[in-house]
Amino acid sequence: MTQVATRLILLASFALAPVADAFEAPLHEQVTRAALVGSPLLPAADVPALRRGAHDAFRRWFFVQIQTVADPALRARFLKRYPDARAFDARAFRELVGLTSARARNVPGFDSVRMSSPTSAPELLLKAAAAPELDLRHRDRVLQGPTGETPRGSDGKGIPVDPADTNAAPATGAASDTAAFLAFPVQPDGTLPPVTPVRYDCGAACATTGLGARGPAFAGRFTDLSLLAAAWPEGGAGGQAKGALALEFAGAAMHYLQKAASPLWTRQFGHATFTDYVARQYAWRAFVSAGGRIGPLRATGISTEALQRNLRRIVDRRAVEVSSVTALTADPDALLALRLRSNELQQPSRSFATALAFAAAASADHDADAVFEAALVATCGRVKLDGFVFHDPRASVAAPTSTVFCDVESERVTKALAAMDELNQGALRRAVAVTRLYSEQLAQALSAGVATEASASALNRIVRDGLDELDAADTRRAEWQSGAARPEQVTDTTWLVIDLILVAVIAIGVAWIVRRSPALRVGRVAPVAAS
Repeated sequence: MTQVATRLILLASFALAPVADAFEAPLHEQVTRAALVGSPLLPAADVPALRRGAHDAFRRWFFVQIQTVADPALRARFLKRYPDARAFDARAFRELVGLTSARARNVPGFDSVRMSSPTSAPELLLKAAAAPELDLRHRDRVLQGPTGETPRGSDGKGIPVDPADTNAAPATGAASDTAAFLAFPVQPDGTLPPVTPVRYDCGAACATTGLGARGPAFAGRFTDLSLLAAAWPEGGAGGQAKGALALEFAGAAMHYLQKAASPLWTRQFGHATFTDYVARQYAWRAFVSAGGRIGPLRATGISTEALQRNLRRIVDRRAVEVSSVTALTADPDALLALRLRSNELQQPSRSFATALAFAAAASADHDADAVFEAALVATCGRVKLDGFVFHDPRASVAAPTSTVFCDVESERVTKALAAMDELNQGALRRAVAVTRLYSEQLAQALSAGVATEASASALNRIVRDGLDELDAADTRRAEWQSGAARPEQVTDTTWLVIDLILVAVIAIGVAWIVRRSPALRVGRVAPVAAS
């Protein structure tokens, strides 16, 4: 009975997450709740409700503030892209910040207000910290026309706003937000490491484009929005909205910081076993399909990304179980280490939140190999080209237990699961620590005498970084559209040639054997020896 119960618990813990990948919504809420205990960021009273249309009023105020940008060239660039307040609508605001500009989105702070009644600051922050995956603000970042139509490329698919994002995952679908959450640790000199991405479908036009790990940038960007919302004049068009919007944006920033604290998001693909396995599978499928000429052949990046996505889900589901029995506290040593490292990584042009995210990623990355290895052992390497094979108890047809993973009572799997649990505990506590440190530093930035200067710097960073990214994306997209994008189903002439050569070799070999063996010649019978 005990073995049956253990197996059922493990099966449940390895279930597919419906929306999020690593640190899904409940985990973000638990981490945020633990980090905010006694935080100076929290006001004593409840946060007043937002009136209808407060987000529109904030956006209009943001547009007016462009006139205060000190650099005239930067102001001119902004107004060239968004010449008037009508052009700077909710979709344009999301575009500037780096979110999807899809019409079918409802992102709090941009398209709507979350609060219709007064609520506590912790409750607002909890919801905001879980929101970036739930409201799909990063998914399907493809071009859309003025009325919502989606232009198509030569491959029949939507055209990505920035083809560099497709170095990490497809431009549309459940995994299309991958680049927004990746957080690579920086090198000692403060620069990102050189990364050769396992490309999805960026194609030859992006051959020199590195992989954009944008999680730390979004942590900084939403922090800058929080600082601006706090500087929104009290009693103006927004009324009491500034407190609620500032917390809304701050909670979103916490989401990216917590992602950076997870070793699942410090690598594009966390283990060399992934790429080796997919390379072997690709070679086999390329061979049997004659390079895609007589059967479907999917690009290697597609399959590798699927493996990584499903592995994150496996570890994440285990983390849900761990969080229910783990005391989530901010480790003093982790707090000190993060503070020191983030101070080293701070730059004048960089938000303190971005430096914090890089510091968290540097710490988390030490565990990346170990957590991926533990998950690989727990699944016994039973993988298919499109992802790990494990049971989803919510599925209408249950998979045979034998396809899930090895004997769960075996010593090897038991050790792997114990290692995974220990690593998850460390990741959760690291996430609490970085969120706690962030709340303290944000509270200091919002204090009297500092907020005005902080908001001016925040406005400059949002406009400068947003326009730089959009201009670079425009250039990459023009190159991408002028070339042939790699489609999901590919053909590989090299493998067709290999197949033809192999067939020819086999044919020659068979002919040689036939010629050497009279008994096998057509129409000939071996002579029978005389008695």
